[in-house]
Amino acid sequence: MANFFFDLKVSDATVDQTNADPGTNSAAVLPGSQTLSVDGVDLTVSVPLFMFPTTGATVIVTNGATLDTPDLLFATTGADQIPGKLLIDGTSSATVNQFTGPVPNGGTVKLNVEFGGDGDGSFTYVSSGITSPIMINGMSAGDSIHVPNATFMQFNYDPTSETGTVHFVSGALPVTMSIQGMPASVGNVIAADPQSYFTNGDFVMPVCFLKGTRLRTPRGDVAIEALQAGDQVWGQSGWRTVKWIGWRKYRVALLRTDDERAATLPIRIRQHAFAASMPDADLLVSPWHHLWLDGVLVRARCLINGRTIVQEPRTEWVEYYHVELDQFDVVIAHGVYSESWADGGNRDFFQNVAVSELRPQDRKRRRADRPGFAVLRDPVAEAALREKYAARAMSLPSVEAPIAVANG
Repeated sequence: MANFFFDLKVSDATVDQTNADPGTNSAAVLPGSQTLSVDGVDLTVSVPLFMFPTTGATVIVTNGATLDTPDLLFATTGADQIPGKLLIDGTSSATVNQFTGPVPNGGTVKLNVEFGGDGDGSFTYVSSGITSPIMINGMSAGDSIHVPNATFMQFNYDPTSETGTVHFVSGALPVTMSIQGMPASVGNVIAADPQSYFTNGDFVMPVCFLKGTRLRTPRGDVAIEALQAGDQVWGQSGWRTVKWIGWRKYRVALLRTDDERAATLPIRIRQHAFAASMPDADLLVSPWHHLWLDGVLVRARCLINGRTIVQEPRTEWVEYYHVELDQFDVVIAHGVYSESWADGGNRDFFQNVAVSELRPQDRKRRRADRPGFAVLRDPVAEAALREKYAARAMSLPSVEAPIAVANG
């Protein structure tokens, strides 16, 4: 383990694979207005002296890095305070631990968190007292926020400012987070049924198969809800062992607007949409679920063409499932390779998890790695795939989608 000392009043600092060791590294950091970058490694921070600047630090966590730090790293003092920023990029994660009691020497913590990249980042806030609102920007599908041992109390959404405000109670202490830049297509969905999105202080968007989806096993194609730990399914790398099955259920009647339904209702991929017998029967997945096409993982919602790939409007309940394997892989679902669950430590999102049995390392979101697979996020490349399958759709007979078998 490497040990560092940085003075952010003097200069920027970087911890990456060139100067860090495998595993968790540590750094004593004096707060200042400069930038600390944690790039692709794990770092635990301590703040040894309580002398705070008027301008807060910028802390960047990128390339799958993890950061564990006291909130004192972001403390400022003086009449003209300029808050710092915590930037969580891509699949990186950061845990901020609140200082017990008042911030020393008249300091104030105004925590501004910004997500970058295209989802799967994680922010955890460990509360020890009454907090001022925590400002969060840039959340996208797959990004998550966590308040360990907290109880969800209330969520309010203001479409004018595109701000969602969530209230937790950690012990007897309130924690408030203001999620800014939240589009109505997300905010209204959450406001319609917040209990379906906030579980045990955690919030993450669904990325799952629909109930009834059949996966390839040694005994034939089996519905995902009928699988059990220890079963085998066919992956791109061969037979893989099921480690765990998670599920979550939504009541569609609580989704009041088109935007709300667009963010939650399943995508129907009609038979032969990609090629002959791909899929071999209609496949339904969540809008955020990745399919493996042309050597890349692409979200289903990016492929909608209004003909062979459509949003399913006719159902009362939606029940999503995900399968975790002994290692990440793509599995055959109705003749199409689709992603298994990439464990980012957000197991609490699913309704069937035994929360009391989770280990501490399970409650901390880890890197949601998809080793060996490229994830497509380029809008131009996504458009090219969409146009490819839209062109194929024109050569296929026009069909009406049957009513979705999504009721649980």
